[in-house]
Amino acid sequence: MLACERQAIIIEQLREKRVVKIADLANRFGVATLTVRRDLDVLQDQKIVRRIHGGAVLTVEPEELSANLILSADEGPDNEAYRRKQAIAKAAAAMVKEGETIMMGTGTTVYEVSKYLRRFSNLTIITSNLSIINELADTGNTIYVIGGMLDPNEYYINCQGEYSMYRRFCADKCFISCDGVTARHGVTADYPPNTRRGHVYMEQSDQTIVVCGSQKIGQHGKSVTCALNEVDILVTDDGVAEEYCDEIRKEGVHVIVVPVDE
Repeated sequence: MLACERQAIIIEQLREKRVVKIADLANRFGVATLTVRRDLDVLQDQKIVRRIHGGAVLTVEPEELSANLILSADEGPDNEAYRRKQAIAKAAAAMVKEGETIMMGTGTTVYEVSKYLRRFSNLTIITSNLSIINELADTGNTIYVIGGMLDPNEYYINCQGEYSMYRRFCADKCFISCDGVTARHGVTADYPPNTRRGHVYMEQSDQTIVVCGSQKIGQHGKSVTCALNEVDILVTDDGVAEEYCDEIRKEGVHVIVVPVDE
């Protein structure tokens, strides 16, 4: 089944129920949860849904929905949303140097960063993200997996006790994602454990790098990860409004705007 076909079915379900769950959709389509998350990211980029932990909720009125909204969306390089995510990830990964220790969190953009780390062979990666673990397992890099209970909706190992385990490490850089960035609220997420975990990464890392699609800048989630002045670098795509970049830079953040078409 093509991505556009899955997304059309998701829209139909949203029209009926206004909310969808990743696990239910993965079972229905017979695909990995990561694939469904990417589908929902496409719909979020088009402002049809808002991603929440384990699923998504409708952000427009049902009568405004049409499957034709996303029939042009597909996986791979021809999907603009995916190309934006890849551009951000490539620019972020270019900051990594051989021999460094890197903490990597949740989110499909952070996972995309890991793909560009395959060229390294002497990194130390600290993560509970199963997608990243699978991506880098055969590269020769050292990977520390922080244990806990599997969250099948987010493909992540989740446990309250993991925070003390993270504090046993000192990292050169951490990569975190988010659900929103504003000058007023800082970096935010919709799922509170992600904000707590992200803050621990920051405490244990010399440099904090936030990777965030332009559609999330100017928006905010339910829970605060950190204030903007605690972030070193924000990497986003060229769809971002310049006034937002100016507000963020005033807080001392180095903003990197990545051109997508290059």
